[in-house]
Amino acid sequence: LYETEGRKHYAPPKSFLDFISLFISMYRERSAHFAEMRRRLSNGLAKLHAASRQVLDLQRKLSIEIQEVEVKSKNTDRVMSLVSAETAAADTERHAAAGDEAKCAVIQSE
Repeated sequence: LYETEGRKHYAPPKSFLDFISLFISMYRERSAHFAEMRRRLSNGLAKLHAASRQVLDLQRKLSIEIQEVEVKSKNTDRVMSLVSAETAAADTERHAAAGDEAKCAVIQSE
């Protein structure tokens, strides 16, 4: 006010006390708001830490299970190759048996 009108502005005691009480109430409100925000932030950080620990645990379990699956896959491949070899041998024996059966049928019909 001094710069525009050339006079000074004084706050009477009642207005000054109202200003102080308003400042105190706003300070308490903001302080409560920031305390709530700090609480929410710390809860969020705790949840993030817990989630990261769970992720690390799951990654360890996954790496172990991947190794187990690789071993089982190799065992399965070995078994499959044995089964295919045995199947091929059984097919050759079946064809030989079919030929023998045909010869026996010819002999029996004579």
